[in-house]
Amino acid sequence: MSEKMAAAPSPVDYQNEPYWSGKRLSPIQLMVHDVKLAPWPGGHHAADSILEMNEVLPSAFAPDSETRDALRSIVHPATLTANRSEQSKLKSLLAEYGWLNCLRSELVQEHVSDPPNLRKCRWM
Repeated sequence: MSEKMAAAPSPVDYQNEPYWSGKRLSPIQLMVHDVKLAPWPGGHHAADSILEMNEVLPSAFAPDSETRDALRSIVHPATLTANRSEQSKLKSLLAEYGWLNCLRSELVQEHVSDPPNLRKCRWM
């Protein structure tokens, strides 16, 4: 077995895992691409670059149990609105879709020579 195969995360059964079975949207339903600067084939200068789009598999970006609900502990609907109906709606949205915040790319690629974990943007 190659090193690459051994390091791959184990697939998640999104239909049978209790956390995901109650969600309307799960990572398996998303198509995600990381957009990066890549060297132009045959280019001789640092400015010779192209945009490269690489699909990211759901198993690579599915949030783990510790981080997927972090947004619910950061955002407090009562501080955003006094209306109870709006607070309830915000809580519901955070519970249903807050895990999407884990897909953000905090570090941005600026140059072709930047480390491979950086990207210009993530397209979902």
